[in-house]
Amino acid sequence: MKKWTILLLMAVLVACQPTADYTDEMAVLDSLKTGIEALEPGFRAIDKDALQAMVDTAMAHVGYIQRNYEGSMRDDLALLVDKYRSLRKLLPDLGKRYNRALAEIDSTKIQLATLKDAMAKGANTDATGRNMSAEYYEKAMAEEKRTAESLLSELKLITERSEVLRERFDSLMPKVKYFVDSIPERKK
Repeated sequence: MKKWTILLLMAVLVACQPTADYTDEMAVLDSLKTGIEALEPGFRAIDKDALQAMVDTAMAHVGYIQRNYEGSMRDDLALLVDKYRSLRKLLPDLGKRYNRALAEIDSTKIQLATLKDAMAKGANTDATGRNMSAEYYEKAMAEEKRTAESLLSELKLITERSEVLRERFDSLMPKVKYFVDSIPERKK
């Protein structure tokens, strides 16, 4: 009888083990999701086609100057043209980067919410039937955190540089356009 009591007591203790507490990890997931949601409206408001048109206009003006300007250029004009040319370096591959980040927004938010939900419920198998141990959660948490932080960084960079590009273009374009208009087209 004593043996059965000990076995029953051990079974109760094993069955009553508390599930892992992922409160801190869930708070990090919430924070990452909130960060993405905070940057998302500003990112979605970017008109990538208008920005690309600005860069294309700047490069057309620079190309015209290179083809038609003769002689030595004053230092102030050379600096102006160089600043104008540098617009394209602010956001290289804008279209690709924008589209990739846009696609990642929804999938990353879903992944963060799914992992948080699994942690909250104490799920012990994933959708593919794999065992969700503490190591599994740790690995998944690290991966989702890295992905979300990378996305946050890209959203912030594209949003900030888009604004800088727009401001620089608006500031430099009238001056460069005036300069371009003053240069006669060379006859071939």
